[in-house]
Amino acid sequence: MKTPIILTVALAGIAGAFLAGRLSVSDPAAPAESTTAAATDQVWTCSMHPQIRLPNPGNCPICSMPLIPVEDQTGAAGGAPSLQLSDAALAMAAIETAPVTRRPLFHEIRTNGRVEPNETALTTVTSRVEGWVEKLFVDATGVRVEKDDHLLELYSPELISDQRELLIALRTNATPELLKAARARLERWGMAGDEIDRVLKTKEVLEFITIHAPTAGTVLEKSVVKGTHVGRGDTLYRLADLGSVWVHLDIYEYEIGWVQPGQEVSVVAESQPGSRFDGVVTFVSPILNDATRTIRVRVALPNPGGRLKPGMFVSASLRVALLRSGLPAPTARAGKWTCPMHPEVVAEEPGPCPQCGMALEQFPGSGRVPSADDLRVPAILATAVLDSGTRHLAYVLRGPGRFEQREIVVGPRCGDWFPVISGLEEGEQVAVRGGFLIDSQFQIRGLPSLFRPGGAAAAPPHAHGGGTGSPPGNGGSGHEGSDHGK
Repeated sequence: MKTPIILTVALAGIAGAFLAGRLSVSDPAAPAESTTAAATDQVWTCSMHPQIRLPNPGNCPICSMPLIPVEDQTGAAGGAPSLQLSDAALAMAAIETAPVTRRPLFHEIRTNGRVEPNETALTTVTSRVEGWVEKLFVDATGVRVEKDDHLLELYSPELISDQRELLIALRTNATPELLKAARARLERWGMAGDEIDRVLKTKEVLEFITIHAPTAGTVLEKSVVKGTHVGRGDTLYRLADLGSVWVHLDIYEYEIGWVQPGQEVSVVAESQPGSRFDGVVTFVSPILNDATRTIRVRVALPNPGGRLKPGMFVSASLRVALLRSGLPAPTARAGKWTCPMHPEVVAEEPGPCPQCGMALEQFPGSGRVPSADDLRVPAILATAVLDSGTRHLAYVLRGPGRFEQREIVVGPRCGDWFPVISGLEEGEQVAVRGGFLIDSQFQIRGLPSLFRPGGAAAAPPHAHGGGTGSPPGNGGSGHEGSDHGK
């Protein structure tokens, strides 16, 4: 049984050697251009399998498609790979180019927010004495009150007793210090100065005292009704001055690096079509919401006419100017001074906070205003950038129909543009349409491309029929697929 098997293997070996010789020996009757191509080291490849590199024309040993010649795609020695396209190919691919230009760029962040009362403009009206509400002048929430407007009348036995002590001191010709102390006691209990003057003038005790609004604002909460018993410290009303409001924005963590205090924010509310409200970022929370992966940002807004109501949802837009380095430009507050407890306070010089007396702290930044030239960034259209997820490519027009591959570094996308950090020079023409078609031609010809940085030499070998050797029919002779670039 062994003899026929040995004979069969021997005959197959003789036939394989004969075929390999036929493929490797030039045909004397072949056309002159084939001989010329071989003499000039012309390489042939398959458009479907660019790892195939053969010295002679023919069919692909994998898919049997006709091989195509690999044209001269090398630039200068050690330079970037390039590719020459014919006029017909350019027309079919509809390739368009545009120059690298310098222009102002803005990174825009769009998000939603909620209107809240300005916490620094909230006032709580409390009772300083024990008593009973006799009469309500402000009997509903949402009412607008001015400073010193009457809110309610209160009956308090405690205040009646203190008024009597004041009158006794007056009738007994007490010393001025004693009269002053008795009056101060009534003022501390919340009795108005004009009411005390009326007691001294009429020498009669007031049965009811009036509680007045300590500041102007809108009634957000009303905690009492007529006849309510109140104790010391009980809340009567909660007021808010809605002449300015806060908007709380939720910024995703990957965008928080673009947000800093002092940036201008544009806010739009559906309830106010055609109107835009401009505010300023006053605070960036140091805490990340683990559930939403967002960070809360506070925006202070003027609210003339009270058109923005607490609880409204709004849309907000932050436009951050870019520097030539691709970093965000400093805000108008950079280098100025603020209070950590009152971020709305901004001063040109260091000193104490006018509201709490704390030492002011300086905003990050040198305070140097960027020049117009600093804000003009080299940029290309976004369609010119081919992104693999790990690298970015662009194809530069180096001559009629010749494109050179460039690996570039770009900043964050700004609308229809990408800022160019490195890899391109101002004025160079870059393919803004048809870039992927150009890249496919690079890949077909075994050159470095977007997803094959090393070209055909970096492509993994094809395995057919479970084997790991050369494709069938190649005989190991003339197949350059795994040796490209040696």
